Amino acid sequence: SGDSLTQLVVKANAATREIAINQQIPLSRADLLPGACLAALRLEEGSIEIVQAGDCFVFWLTCDGEIGFIPVQGQECERERMKAYAEFQRQFPGDRKAAWAKYAPFFSASKLKYVNTGTSGGYSLLNGQFEFEGKWQEHSLPADRIALILLLTDGLLVPEEQGDPKNLAES
Repeated sequence: SGDSLTQLVVKANAATREIAINQQIPLSRADLLPGACLAALRLEEGSIEIVQAGDCFVFWLTCDGEIGFIPVQGQECERERMKAYAEFQRQFPGDRKAAWAKYAPFFSASKLKYVNTGTSGGYSLLNGQFEFEGKWQEHSLPADRIALILLLTDGLLVPEEQGDPKNLAES
């Protein structure tokens, strides 16, 4: 199609919104909505258009050896979640079900606070919410200068393991 990558992302978000509406899930409830983080690219007329949302990684290597990246969203939020879950595990040693029962309301509140709100430390999530639009990160690269691009899904590394994205890309 002749749509730009951002137009395609908007269409995907609208389709997700329709699913939520059909399932009678309130669009104000980011904690209940289906959603996805994403890293996507589109090659068009000599340029590479990139959209990144959530905790997906995007790295590239230029033909002259320079490394670039789009910073991952949601690091602060993820640290809070990990700290809370670790605390609940300490409260209920060996009882994952009890720890999860305590964590679930925390996680729900965290999603309401951080997903598509523009809150510092938050992240964008393709979940049907109108607020998602424009909260993703965009980048454009000249195709003739790029040797390699890596698009990686979320969940690869916890925030402490990620460190400086440039160092991560170099490794």
